[in-house]
Amino acid sequence: MSTDTSAADCREVLWSPPKQTLVDCRMAQYRRWLAEQRGLQFGGYEQLWRWSTDDLPAFWRSIWDY
Repeated sequence: MSTDTSAADCREVLWSPPKQTLVDCRMAQYRRWLAEQRGLQFGGYEQLWRWSTDDLPAFWRSIWDY
């Protein structure tokens, strides 16, 4: 019997921020700004991250403008 437990096997969420925190945080404010000012909408953090790494000039320009 193996007792080896990889990190991928430990998927229990230990903490989640309150919903209002997710609405009010700076990341959420930035995502709303991107939607309003640039017409960019992301389904979640991973999509935003992917865009920020795939289109570096647009991402950094948005940070500057924001």
